[in-house]
Amino acid sequence: MTGLKRGFFEGRFFVFLPMLSFVLVAGCAGSLFKAAGDGDVAAIKSLVASGEGINAFDGMIYLYTPLMAAAIKGKMDAVKTLLELGADPLAEDDDGFTAAKLARKRGHTEIADILAEAETKRRLEFGPSAPVARPPSNSPEDAEFALPPPQGFGP
Repeated sequence: MTGLKRGFFEGRFFVFLPMLSFVLVAGCAGSLFKAAGDGDVAAIKSLVASGEGINAFDGMIYLYTPLMAAAIKGKMDAVKTLLELGADPLAEDDDGFTAAKLARKRGHTEIADILAEAETKRRLEFGPSAPVARPPSNSPEDAEFALPPPQGFGP
């Protein structure tokens, strides 16, 4: 778990709550991530049909895909639907965890087993060089998305 997430859950970053509320309202309400986390299969199908990115990362603190959101929340039907629609079970969050590992960490063993089987099928399909989706890094290529440093800090 990254320091930011660990600090957030240990209660050290209360200043992020207003910013997080803004991100939740501005970026995720009604999206595929919410539908996946809620287990709303009809909304998942509708959003994917309308072009919503099934393997997109949410861009928030966790950098999860919709499949990861459904797995973490224990939404079996949503997980199955997302896999049927082409969600990548090999995608990794910013800590390198797949949806199967995240589900297992949360105690959703049936979902973790289904996802592990989907991972195996994908690896067999693509071989050892199976492509793995990862969230954007803080590399120079992503610099246009970075926030400027706060005023009054640094040299």
